[in-house]
Amino acid sequence: MYEELTDEELMQKSAEDDVKAFECIFRRYEKLIFSYLYRMCRNRELSEDYVQDVFLRLWKNREKYKPTGKFSSYLYQIAHNYFLNESIRKKIKVSPLPVEDADSFVMSHHSEKNPLDKLVEQEFSDYVESILADIPEPQREVFILCRFHKMKYKEISEVLDIPVRTVESRLLAATQKIIQKFSLYADKTAKDD
Repeated sequence: MYEELTDEELMQKSAEDDVKAFECIFRRYEKLIFSYLYRMCRNRELSEDYVQDVFLRLWKNREKYKPTGKFSSYLYQIAHNYFLNESIRKKIKVSPLPVEDADSFVMSHHSEKNPLDKLVEQEFSDYVESILADIPEPQREVFILCRFHKMKYKEISEVLDIPVRTVESRLLAATQKIIQKFSLYADKTAKDD
């Protein structure tokens, strides 16, 4: 029954203290919010704690929710603000993700690949994660929301409370840095061959 309800309907039921409706919201968004926070702080334990805290804040403020925009944007905004507050408070430093924890950039891994291909993919994945870690946080956050969470510029603008033009410029800057680093990677691998 709850699974068919929209996010807004679930939040309305949650505001009426319907715990099952809130659990449905949690199941719907837990992995997405974890992925976002994990890509921002690069720490599994912190991210798991942050997810719990974000949903706790959502529960505590469930009666204040007004369905004026997309619920997902509202929830990401809570996660964004929480991360900002915690990163200031704890002075979080970003480091590259361990490859075994990162979402792979390679579309699929076939078991038929030879060990050399797997090694090259692993090296490439390591490199991509190190590039993301080197991008300044405001640009990295826009890039993550756009490319990994498939948000539109307007949604990102609402989540981060910045103008759409700022979203565009940050995404452009992040993309340019990634392209620049990839060209260095391509040059390096070409010389190694």
